[in-house]
Amino acid sequence: MYEEISVLSINGSDSTARAGLQADARTITALGGFALTAVTSVTTQGRQGISSVHDLPAGMVAGQVRAILQESRPQAVKVGLLRHADTVRALAYELQGHPRLVMAPGLIASSGKPLVDDDVMRQWESTLFPHATLLLMRVAETEALLGMRIRTDSDMERAARLLASTGAGAVLLRGGRLTEDRLTAYLLNAG
Repeated sequence: MYEEISVLSINGSDSTARAGLQADARTITALGGFALTAVTSVTTQGRQGISSVHDLPAGMVAGQVRAILQESRPQAVKVGLLRHADTVRALAYELQGHPRLVMAPGLIASSGKPLVDDDVMRQWESTLFPHATLLLMRVAETEALLGMRIRTDSDMERAARLLASTGAGAVLLRGGRLTEDRLTAYLLNAG
């Protein structure tokens, strides 16, 4: 008998469908899963990037997650764009004890513009990272969070180890802008 695998994506809405909930739902479905979603933010954006963001209140985001978890038990949860510390804290409470949490915080837009302030970065680091089964970070986000420059393969390894020291089970550091003949991603299994 086939059991449908459900995955909950908690993320912002991207009207271009290149990221956020739309991309997550497309990927989950393409892999044979059933996508459950909770909206955190709605963006106005096009090919030139994000021009505005409307964030849902923490209680609304947490309420969506609570309602889903009361009716189904997703096999995995992916957490993306959370722009306010109270939302990070509310979700940490709702998700406590879930065995498979993937954190992809989206701290900085692909354009390089910060999407969250330092307080929110610290909330992610102290509240959600320790519970991550897998932590997905881009180099630019990692540089901002750790206050270090990442230019070499050794820097990527060091940064991944520092991220893993937050308690994450594994870290995938994506370094797409690094030069040729260098790593473009580094996976560290800290568990």
